[in-house]
Formats: sequence, C-alpha cells, structure tokens
Amino acid sequence: MKKLILTFFILSVIFGQSIDTDNSHVKFSVRNMGVRDVHGTITGMQGIVDFNTQNPDSAYFEVTIAVNTIDTENPKRDAHLKNEDFFEIDKWPTIHFKSKKMNKQDELYGLFGYLTIKDVTREVFVPFSIEETKDQIIFKGGETINRLNYNVGVDFDTFKIGNEIDVEVICIVNKK
Repeated sequence: MKKLILTFFILSVIFGQSIDTDNSHVKFSVRNMGVRDVHGTITGMQGIVDFNTQNPDSAYFEVTIAVNTIDTENPKRDAHLKNEDFFEIDKWPTIHFKSKKMNKQDELYGLFGYLTIKDVTREVFVPFSIEETKDQIIFKGGETINRLNYNVGVDFDTFKIGNEIDVEVICIVNKK
C-alpha cells in the first residue's frame, strides 16, 4: 500500500496535476430498510490526473480512495462496512478508478474507465462537469452502481440495503 501511494505521488508530480486530498471525496447514498436513505462519504483520494481543457480527449485519470475513511455518521455501521460483510478493507483497502477514454459534448464530459472495488473490475461511464478557477479544476460527476456487481454486501438482501448506490465524485486538482 505504501508503495502504491508513493508511486501515485511521484507520477502525479511528473505527469499531472495534484489532487487536493483534503477537499476531494466521494459521496454516496443507499436505501436502507426500504424507508430511508443512508448517506456517507469516503475521502483519502489520491492519484494522477492529467487534464487540459484545450485538449480533453488526452485526459488521463488514475485515482484511488481509502475505504477506511468511510463515514456515515454512525461509527458502528462504519465499522461493519469495513469488515468482511462489505468492503473487507484488510484485503482491499482502496477503491480504484483508471480512465480509458474521455469525450466531450458541449459543456458536459464523459469518462470511460475501469472501476475496481474489492476483487472486481468493471468498465463504467461517468458523466461529469468541470469548474475551473485560477488555481484549480473541480470535477463533479457521478453514477449509480450496483453493489452486488462488486461483491459488496452479497449476504444482505435488498430490503435491508438497496442494491443501487448513488455515487457523486468531487475531485479537485491543483493546476501545475
């Protein structure tokens, strides 16, 4: 794990913009007991982002988030999400995304890539928008994923925990 973090740091310095780890995060929402939604965040985003608004087709993203930072404002539930019933953070401490290609239509962007959660990698499409300031680029996007496709909580029926997880990613990168 330490080698992976060091590699991301070195590559981001050489090739891309650095991620503002303190302000980048993933928000999620899932139906619980069929009557309410549970909301949470995962932080600890690190990786490589190489993005130029003048040439978006050449964009490259390789990003991880630290699952041990999961926060639903319920410590007991958070501990349960980290164990073998759900994310198994002892075996798979991060969620990983690596881009394949990007397209742009008007002011909207779409990123095709590979999402790895636990032992499963699947191709995904993530629509997103960008906001650019003098010093940063803010990427906001999201999608709905099925937790069962990634072997997360497979022993829990859909009444207790919905299959569909709404995910919103906020990735803030500092310009070179």
